[in-house]
Amino acid sequence: MKHQTRDVQVFREDDGDAAILKDKTVAVLGYGNLGRPLALNLREGSQARIIVGSHADASYESAQSDGFPVSSIANAAAQAEILLLLVPDEVQPEVYRHSVAPHLSRGDALVFASGFNLAFDMLTLPDHVDVLL
Repeated sequence: MKHQTRDVQVFREDDGDAAILKDKTVAVLGYGNLGRPLALNLREGSQARIIVGSHADASYESAQSDGFPVSSIANAAAQAEILLLLVPDEVQPEVYRHSVAPHLSRGDALVFASGFNLAFDMLTLPDHVDVLL
């Protein structure tokens, strides 16, 4: 069986410009093993407004004590142009359907740290949103 290949464009650090995040709201949805370090790095390395969406649990309290504005995942998703969906793969489809998808607007960017749910078509993504992995 012959496999099709696609040209893949690879971006490196020098190709990016953090200034593009100025005046943008970035929602870190999930404040666990991935969310916390990404939120802290984004706050330090960009001029974006970083907010956290979390369930009312220890992660929520951790985000508050780290000085982030924290709300429900749905509320954070509604406020942001760039959304980092960093909840565990096994709950991601439900969280996406109920708390993220209803708040996506044309031109928003939805960022995943894992491609599992994308690879297995567990999510229905709108055409009007940029999807990054």
